[in-house]
Amino acid sequence: MKLDWLFCFKTILTLVIDAVVWNPWVEKAREIQDFGDDEYPNMICVEAGHVSAPVILSPGTAFEASEILQVM
Repeated sequence: MKLDWLFCFKTILTLVIDAVVWNPWVEKAREIQDFGDDEYPNMICVEAGHVSAPVILSPGTAFEASEILQVM
């Protein structure tokens, strides 16, 4: 597959140590109702989280984090 575009992005994570970058590709794209079957080559998903070291919360406590994604 040849891509006709190139982009850069910057992600700013606050109190988050990991980010997962993924694409649904052909099979999963067909399962997403509001997503066209042929739109998968034009997207990525960037999800911030604590994958390598989960945050464990005690009852009554909270954890708040953020992600800012900028396309350059």
